[in-house]
Amino acid sequence: MQVLTEEIDSHLSLSDALNSHPLIIFDVKPEQTEHTIQFRLQEGLGFKAVSYYFHNEKDSYPTPKYINKFEEIPHNTYLLLTYDENGYTAYLCLSNQYQQSSMIGSSSGIELKLQRSRTSSTQPIHILICVRGTKLHPTVAQIMRTALKSVGDLGSLPEEKPPLPKWLGLLGWEAEGELSHDLILNSVWSLRQNDIQVGYAVIAEGWQSVAHNPENGEGNLALLNFEADPDKFPHGLKGTVEELHQAGVKHVGVWHSIKGSRGGLHPALAQKYDLEADAEGRYILGRDVGTTFRFFHDYYEYLKHQGIDFVKIGDQINFEGVTLCLKNLQTAVQASASLHFGITPLNTECLHNENLFYWTISTIAKAAENINFENPQGVQESIRNHLANSLWLQHIMKPDFGTWSSTSPHKESVAIFHALSGSVNVLQDLPGEHDKTLIRRLVLPSGKILQADHPLTLCSGCVFVNPLETKQVYKAFTKTGRHGLVAAFNLSSGKRTLHGTLTVADVEGLKDHEFAVCSHRNGLVGLLKGEGQLPITLKPNHSDVFTLAPLENGLAIFGFHTLYLAAAPLTEINIEEDSVHISSEVSGPLLLYCEKQILEIRRNGHVIPWEYDSKSHILSIDSKANLVETHSVYSILFEA
Repeated sequence: MQVLTEEIDSHLSLSDALNSHPLIIFDVKPEQTEHTIQFRLQEGLGFKAVSYYFHNEKDSYPTPKYINKFEEIPHNTYLLLTYDENGYTAYLCLSNQYQQSSMIGSSSGIELKLQRSRTSSTQPIHILICVRGTKLHPTVAQIMRTALKSVGDLGSLPEEKPPLPKWLGLLGWEAEGELSHDLILNSVWSLRQNDIQVGYAVIAEGWQSVAHNPENGEGNLALLNFEADPDKFPHGLKGTVEELHQAGVKHVGVWHSIKGSRGGLHPALAQKYDLEADAEGRYILGRDVGTTFRFFHDYYEYLKHQGIDFVKIGDQINFEGVTLCLKNLQTAVQASASLHFGITPLNTECLHNENLFYWTISTIAKAAENINFENPQGVQESIRNHLANSLWLQHIMKPDFGTWSSTSPHKESVAIFHALSGSVNVLQDLPGEHDKTLIRRLVLPSGKILQADHPLTLCSGCVFVNPLETKQVYKAFTKTGRHGLVAAFNLSSGKRTLHGTLTVADVEGLKDHEFAVCSHRNGLVGLLKGEGQLPITLKPNHSDVFTLAPLENGLAIFGFHTLYLAAAPLTEINIEEDSVHISSEVSGPLLLYCEKQILEIRRNGHVIPWEYDSKSHILSIDSKANLVETHSVYSILFEA
C-alpha cells in the first residue's frame, strides 16, 4: 500500500503512479478546510468509464453515468470505475464526520473537492483511494473493503456482522402511498386468498402522527408523538399488528426517518429531550449521541410494546453539512434496534457517501430508488441503477432491490430481477391486483422465497454499458450451489430485438468446466465449455433466465423449470454409473439434460411418468404435476 500526502502528489501523474503502486491512499492535513486538489490522469487505449454521482446533495442514491473522457465526469462523483490498456482502476472518495470529498472531471484528469469541519485531531485524514487490477470484480471488492478499514469508523465487513433472521427468507409485503389500517389488511388477506402467504410486512411512510412545526414554516412534517395516526389507524398500531398476525403475518415492521420524521421532532416532543432548534427552526436529533440514543431507546421500547419486530430507516442523508450528526444517529439507531428487536434496521434512502462507513451491525441497504412508473423507462432505469450500485455495495452490505408489483409494466423482467437478487423479496401488490402464476415462479406455497447464493452482479462486459442507449443485452450473474445463473435483460429504448452471447466466463467463480444451458423461456440452449459461446436473443422489453447446469457423466440437472431459480430447491445430487439420485425440498416438473437411456424413474419409491426427447437429450419428469412443497427423492435408473 502506498500512502501519498498532498505535498508529494500535487503535480503527480496519478496514471503513472498507479502503474507502480496498484493501491494508493491519498491523505491531507487535518487543519485544511475547503479546497480543491488536481490529479493528472491520461486515458489509455480503449478507455471507458462509469462514474457514480449525485444530481444534487439531497439525493439518497448515486446514479451511473457512462463516459469516454475524464473531463466528462460530473459534479458530485464519489466513485469512478475505468478500463483501458492498463486494466481496471477504481477511485473512491472518502467522507465521514470530518469531511465530504467528491470528484469532478477536468481537461487534465480529475479535481478532488473537499469540504472539511474543524477537528482537534493531528493525524492526516484519508480522502481518496485508488486501486488498479486486472479483473473488475476483485478490484471493486478491494477498494470497498479497503475504504471500510481505512476510514477507521464504525463500519464493519459483512462477514463480521450478525446473521440475518431466517424469517427474512419469507415473502414480504410493503406498500407506499395513502396507507391505512384497512388498506394493509385488505392487501394481505387478498394475497392469502390467492394462496400466497406473506411472512412479514412493513408499514411504510405515512403511518406516524406528524404535524407542521410552527417554528419551521413550510418545512417537512415533524414527529408529534410515538403513536400511529389515529385517522388512518383507528385501532392503533397494536390493533393493526394483531390483525396482521391473525392473517398469518408473523413479523411486522415500520418505516421512519433517521431524524424521527423528515421534519425532525415537533416542539411538543422535542422539549422532552431538551433539544434546541436549529437556524431553520427544526428540532434535529444527532448533535448529542446520548440524547439521540435516549430518544430511540424510548421510541423502540414503545414500538416493541405495540408488537413491532423491526424498523426500516429512510431519509439517511447528512442535513447539516459536515457534522457528527449522521454518525451519532447511526450509532443510536443500531444500538437501540439491536437492544429492543434483536435485529438491526433495514436501510433505505441511505447511499450518501458518508453514510457508508457507519453500519457497524446493520446488514441490508437499499441499492437505488424505487421504480418510477410515470417514467416510460422507469422500470429499465431502476433495474440498471440497482445493478450498477449493487456492484460495489454488496462488498459492505447486502443489497436490497426494493419492492415490486406482480401486475406492473414489464412485470416479468421485474420478477426475474427480484427472483435472482439474492436478497429479501417484498411485494407491493394492492387488494385484488396479483399475478398468482408469476409470484409462484419465485415463492414456495409456505411463503419461503427461493434465494440465490450471492447478490445478482453485473457481468464484467456490461459494467461500462448504458443498456438504455446501446444495442447490447444487459447481463448479470449469480449462483445456486454448482449451478450458474444469468439474468439477461433487453432494456434498450425503442422496439429493438437484441442479439448477444452467453459464455461460462459470464458467471465468475464456477468450478466445473462443461455445462448444459437452459433458458426459462425457450428450454435447452446448448452445451458450453472453455471459451465457447451460445447465441441468445431477446425481444423488446423481454428478459430471460439462463441456468448453467454442470455436465457430469452425460447428465446435467437443471431443476424445476417452472421456477426462475430452477436449481434452488435441489438439496443433494448423487450421480452414479447406472443411476442418479436427486433430493429436493419440493416435488414437481423436473428437467434434465441426459445422454443415457432411461430404464425407470421413481419419486419417493413410486414409479412416475417421464418423457424423453432423444434429439435434444431433454428428460422431462412429472411434466404435468403441480409444484408441491414436500421433501422428495428422485431416483433415475439407466439401462446397462
